[in-house]
Amino acid sequence: MSIHRGALRLFQGKRVRIFPHHDARRFNGFDAARRWEAQLRGAGAIVDCFELTGLTRNDGQAVSDLNDLCLVSHEQWQEELRGPILP
Repeated sequence: MSIHRGALRLFQGKRVRIFPHHDARRFNGFDAARRWEAQLRGAGAIVDCFELTGLTRNDGQAVSDLNDLCLVSHEQWQEELRGPILP
């Protein structure tokens, strides 16, 4: 899936942050996110694309999307995520 050409111009000069869904059993949203990143950059957007694999929620399950990112421990947030996600 790609971003409609007519919509791309609306992203010029805007910051876009992509948090792709990652679920190895169903699909890898990271591939789609990289395509969107290339399209958006080509349209003049400032793009940050985040890789969430390797992160774990408080219950020990893997982080697979932005919702899950809200469930990481305070320690993991401070040690691994604070700088890269919130400048």
